[in-house]
Amino acid sequence: MYLESIRTGINVARVMQNPDTFKDLLIHGQLNDKEVQNSVDLVVALGKNKILRITTALFLSGTPNTLANTQRIGVALFTGFVTLIDEELDKKDCPRFQSEVDLTNYLLSRNVQIGNKNLSLNELYNITLNHFPEHKQQEIIEFATNMIRTQIQCGNHKKIGEYGFQEIQEYKELTNRAYGQTALFLAENKSKTMAKFPDATLAIQMFDDAWDWPIDSENETENLLVGMAMDVWVKKGCPPNEDLGFMISELKKGITIDPRKFIRSPQMKSTREAFQKEFEARLKKMKGFSYKNFLAFEWNYIMGMKSPF
Repeated sequence: MYLESIRTGINVARVMQNPDTFKDLLIHGQLNDKEVQNSVDLVVALGKNKILRITTALFLSGTPNTLANTQRIGVALFTGFVTLIDEELDKKDCPRFQSEVDLTNYLLSRNVQIGNKNLSLNELYNITLNHFPEHKQQEIIEFATNMIRTQIQCGNHKKIGEYGFQEIQEYKELTNRAYGQTALFLAENKSKTMAKFPDATLAIQMFDDAWDWPIDSENETENLLVGMAMDVWVKKGCPPNEDLGFMISELKKGITIDPRKFIRSPQMKSTREAFQKEFEARLKKMKGFSYKNFLAFEWNYIMGMKSPF
């Protein structure tokens, strides 16, 4: 059963590895509408992002066959839009706005290259909205409004050493949970196997942050692994070559850091164990989530640890 659930998760993760399997997931039957075909091409280009591929596959894994192709494609577009907005917010040169209107206008004015197309995020936002009926459009608008408000109130930019894990956990959990709930609603995914997906979003964010902490630190963007290292480091009396102190010293060298090798280093042992303990707590909340074992399998690959089961 354990191995079977891992295989299921791997198959879902692989389903977007090439345009053909990607399109098979997105559509049913023939596409005769040129506009819909253009949208598929746009989503295939967006699908070069690994996290986007996997999350879109999860959102659509329990979608009813009766859901229109336009809306299935819309789910992928929504995932892409949120991913690109996050990338803009994470950039070091993203201005710190005090006004929701100013932040919204700034983000929507940003241009992104998607395949061979250059679009503003406002254009992508409107393309996404147009793939859904009015009640789902309102759900997207409400989600976007709430996320902008949260960003203004909490922000996500701090230098390494200025924050701990608990301090940023609430922001990360709030935004990721809302994202998962909205995407499942758009996909009409009411399957029991995905009911616990919102509980899994912070665990998935922990994967992302374990990989991205060098880039996040350079961009002065909050990162869960860095926050955990800060908590552990302070508790130990701030030893210069352990945990956060080791992170800072390695970053100062200006060399490329392999996150997987780095997290396994002896200097990170205490942080790694604390991060593992937090991840295990997340797993315990995921009873019934069909990809729970796959998450644990992927986690062990990153951390080099024994199974948490």
